[in-house]
Amino acid sequence: MNEAGIKFTKAYADSILDINFKNGVLEIPPLSTQETTETILRNLISFEQSYPSYLPIVTSYVMFMGNLIDTEKDVEILSEHDIIDNWLYPEDLKQFFKKLYHGAYAGHFFYLDICRQVKRHRNRWWPRWRFMYLNTFTTPWATVSQVVILEFLQTLYSILGVMEDKKS
Repeated sequence: MNEAGIKFTKAYADSILDINFKNGVLEIPPLSTQETTETILRNLISFEQSYPSYLPIVTSYVMFMGNLIDTEKDVEILSEHDIIDNWLYPEDLKQFFKKLYHGAYAGHFFYLDICRQVKRHRNRWWPRWRFMYLNTFTTPWATVSQVVILEFLQTLYSILGVMEDKKS
């Protein structure tokens, strides 16, 4: 999402659950991840799963964060923006949230509207073009090779066009 132009900022909220998305900025309250964090979140998810009438707010939060953090680079980005204060190894944190909600059921996902807004933002032409540009022209050699390929194709089509004109 960062490469698609979505910015991350640390939100100042009363709860870690107050996540917002406005104008391409995903605001997430800070979370300190340490040894006891897993126990606390796991107990809250167990509580929500035990009482079907209780809304799965924490389960939704953990699912959202689990989908947001997919690689160690995601951990770095969130740490750089002071969203996650990580006291674990980065490779452990990327699996941290996924382990927590494994097998859990959320009848209502509280962050569905935010996910839809993010998807709509990512599907606009500018973020897609920016993503393609960043992935295609990552080094000077990649840029030079792209130009050489385009020049070769232009020359090839020019030759084919001249040959077509001679046949006519």
